[in-house]
Amino acid sequence: MSNIKVPDFPVPDGVNAFYTTRQDGFSSAPYDSFNIALHVGDNKQNVLENRSCLPNANSIAWLQQIHSARCIEVNSHYFLPLETSKADASFSIQNEIVCAVMTADCLPILICDRQASCVAAVHAGWRGLAAGIIQNTISKMPVAAENLIVWVGPHISAKHFEVGEDVRQAFPSHLDAFTPSENANKYLCNMFAITTNILNNLQVSRIYGGDMCTYSNSADFFSHRRTCHQGQSSTGRMLCGIYLK
Repeated sequence: MSNIKVPDFPVPDGVNAFYTTRQDGFSSAPYDSFNIALHVGDNKQNVLENRSCLPNANSIAWLQQIHSARCIEVNSHYFLPLETSKADASFSIQNEIVCAVMTADCLPILICDRQASCVAAVHAGWRGLAAGIIQNTISKMPVAAENLIVWVGPHISAKHFEVGEDVRQAFPSHLDAFTPSENANKYLCNMFAITTNILNNLQVSRIYGGDMCTYSNSADFFSHRRTCHQGQSSTGRMLCGIYLK
């Protein structure tokens, strides 16, 4: 299906990864058409139809994302009962369980190790980055950080992510990721640069992706900020997932 894409990064044998676009689904405007989020006001049946098309659809560990630093381990017991946990990242060492995150401007980050023994998915908006979601996730994974491979999926690029001084001050160690915008006391925030800095500080050097902008590519991606700028109140979400075979 054209709405399911394979990330361009060198995962080892034993790992599958994917991300979705907004194309070729069942949802109507403004969620047209492959929206996978139940919490944004879309018709539930349409969302469930979209979700049924996902890889390993019955083994996706859905999260209730809250812009936190919380990472949880997911295994076969996570699905009993069928409830979602409040967290912004998950990792797993079990085969066929999909670690996944929903986004519409925030960074989706997929992680695996070179031995295909562990995978993780991270939802990283600026609040999560500032809170330490990446550091917390990698600290929980039972593998050495230098053996990890990371892919950063579609997110809002610095060109379109204008923020205030409050956001800049949340990253005192990453001020080089902010450049003054045309508006007074506003900055363009490069979340991919912040992410790369954090990963490098953790001794993670194999970093891929980061070049797809949700805001500028309206044909393929939902964007919360673009929707707001267009005077609309709701939009859909994409999914990024990774799992051990």
